Amino acid sequence: MPQVRQNHMRAKARNNGSGGTPIMNRTTIKGQRWYTGGIIPEGQRYPSVTTILKAIPKGDALVAWAAKVEREMVISQAALVYQELRGKKYGSVKFVMRLKELLTDEKAHQKLLKKAGAIGDQVHQLIEWTLKAHMMMDKIGPPPEIGDEAKWAFGEFMKWKDANNLQPRKIEHFVCCHCHQIAGTVDLLAEVNGKLTACDWKTGKRVYYEALLQNAAYRHCLGTMYADAPLQGLVLRLPKQIGEPGFEAVDAGDERIYFQKFLHAKKVWEDIQDHETNI
Repeated sequence: MPQVRQNHMRAKARNNGSGGTPIMNRTTIKGQRWYTGGIIPEGQRYPSVTTILKAIPKGDALVAWAAKVEREMVISQAALVYQELRGKKYGSVKFVMRLKELLTDEKAHQKLLKKAGAIGDQVHQLIEWTLKAHMMMDKIGPPPEIGDEAKWAFGEFMKWKDANNLQPRKIEHFVCCHCHQIAGTVDLLAEVNGKLTACDWKTGKRVYYEALLQNAAYRHCLGTMYADAPLQGLVLRLPKQIGEPGFEAVDAGDERIYFQKFLHAKKVWEDIQDHETNI
């Protein structure tokens, strides 16, 4: 059975006669996220913007980094086995068997990504709590506990927030486009220096190309849903480790240009879906 998560955001009801606000569903099937319910027509499902962007290859740099981290981990574990078996009458077979015991199925780069992701999640949770408190939303509960690395990243964001008069309007806001049948969740809609802005959180050393396409797709969706949709987009990059470049607000660029590039990625994704369906 696919994993189904009830989203906490509510979509604006259209032509349902009730005036209510139906809850959107996000369903994950084989690693792909789909949206159903709410203002999406009954019986249909829209792929998430982030699912579509998985069609973009990550590039040689990421592969090289993963190989480097894995190689360093194997060397480190081999050194431990050497120290453990030194002076004992064991041959190469025993050495290899012991090394295999220390090498887990999870790759070294995956462990590092999980750690970094945990830091990013902690920062994101505290920022979201802080913004909800600013909006005086009910039942937000106590602030989440975070580690020292996450506290540093949070502090970097707060400096930027105060300097740019960020005023939150909506958090984790559902968006969709019926024409292109796409959907997603904007991390934050806020006024930044007086301009309504669509913001997405990212953690890492830099903002990657697909983040600009993602933001453009969200702004396009907002433009089909609201008359006063934001024209400005920002990718808010949070450092995931101490020593990395500090907080950075990156202009997401011209929506029209980057949305056309997103549609190219969508076509590639659709071709991949058709190919896999026909296998």
